[in-house]
Amino acid sequence: MGRKMVLRKFHKSVKDAILDMKALGVRQCDITTYYSIPQPTVSNIIRNGRTSTMKKNTEKRGPEEKLLKRGLRALLKHVKANRFKPTHVITSTYNMAASQRLCSKTIRRYLRKYGVSN
Repeated sequence: MGRKMVLRKFHKSVKDAILDMKALGVRQCDITTYYSIPQPTVSNIIRNGRTSTMKKNTEKRGPEEKLLKRGLRALLKHVKANRFKPTHVITSTYNMAASQRLCSKTIRRYLRKYGVSN
């Protein structure tokens, strides 16, 4: 029979100490013998520690806001006036009146975001 795998959880202080030692230039094999932890586990802690610190430093990604407050107010006013019309009709009439053109998917996203049901 094969060996039964045991999942060991390490305290955050141990993980931070491993990451600090690696930052100082200590080899993984030395960290392994110092903490009596298997080398693949040390490698995973270092890899996951790097990705978690990289995630903290990056800004939120995603689509930019296409409408300013003024455009959003105009859109909501336009939707209020044409409440029972389909989204593609609202989109086409809004695009004729506005200086910035938006697709119906974008308008639906804004309506969903601000709690306006069509």
